[in-house]
Amino acid sequence: MQIALASANRDERQFIEAADWNPRRERAAMVTFGLGLHGCLGMQLARLEMEVLAERLLERCGVPSLMGGSAIKIEGLTFRRPNFLPVSF
Repeated sequence: MQIALASANRDERQFIEAADWNPRRERAAMVTFGLGLHGCLGMQLARLEMEVLAERLLERCGVPSLMGGSAIKIEGLTFRRPNFLPVSF
């Protein structure tokens, strides 16, 4: 099963005026950063937090290396990603 995150919080069955950006909308939890008018206001902070996290992880654990032995398959239509990514530190 795939979830279409690109359409998150835009379901007309759940929200009145679903295509309009309304930060005070009830149950308006952001599940993606979104783009354009529907972009997440905290996107830059979240990206900075992830950058700091990655730097600290590399400092403490070292550079990860891809583990062999398994064929990695790329999945997804909208959001392409590996089905798993075994690494070791």
